Amino acid sequence: MKRIDIINRINHYLDERGWTPYYLASKSEMVESTLYGMLDSRPEGLPRLESICKVCKGLEISECEFFEFTGDKHLVYVSDDELAWLNIYRDSPEDVAGMLAFKDSVDDKRRVSNKINN
Repeated sequence: MKRIDIINRINHYLDERGWTPYYLASKSEMVESTLYGMLDSRPEGLPRLESICKVCKGLEISECEFFEFTGDKHLVYVSDDELAWLNIYRDSPEDVAGMLAFKDSVDDKRRVSNKINN
């Protein structure tokens, strides 16, 4: 998944609802600058999953719905590991530390796999 896919997806939902980023930030219970930082196309890297989950809460959609969105032009691939992590988060949002540890282990396995395959 690319940062631009996340930006496009959030902008699609904003346009669809006629919302401003400020309104979405308030519905998502997040600092407005965090949302604007997510929508800024200049920074490198992906937004934190915790921030994306807050956006989903504000949009009143599930995380899976957010990542499965196809819109008019964009289809984003979510790996089995990412989908499993999202499902774990949805089923037990109070265990953030455990979920982050799971994500780190998946990331570590990917790094090792990439080194072996390259």
